[in-house]
Amino acid sequence: MLNEKLLVENLASPKEGLRVLQLKGPITIATVFAFQSIVRAGTTATLILDFTAVPYMDSAGLGVLVATYIAHQKSGRKIGLVGMNDQVRALMQMTKVGELFLTYPTLAQAEESLG
Repeated sequence: MLNEKLLVENLASPKEGLRVLQLKGPITIATVFAFQSIVRAGTTATLILDFTAVPYMDSAGLGVLVATYIAHQKSGRKIGLVGMNDQVRALMQMTKVGELFLTYPTLAQAEESLG
């Protein structure tokens, strides 16, 4: 678990004020601090997190996701999640956290709706 890596790539978005982060790897206690610093660094009006390549997320990852949501809400910004697999979606539903987020099956749909 200590050798897990989470790669976060800024994707170019066709819409101004839209920041898209593509996540590759698990969001766990081992990777959560780097993830947290990257999402906090942005100030765009809208953040889209692409979970397509996230195999799983633990409670620490869930906590940072909720903190990110709260920070965006307090500053009048939006956040959307894309491409969550069944395991991540089940964690979000089981903890009722999924109700907080706008979720989309594809990045194109998220950009269209939020951009």
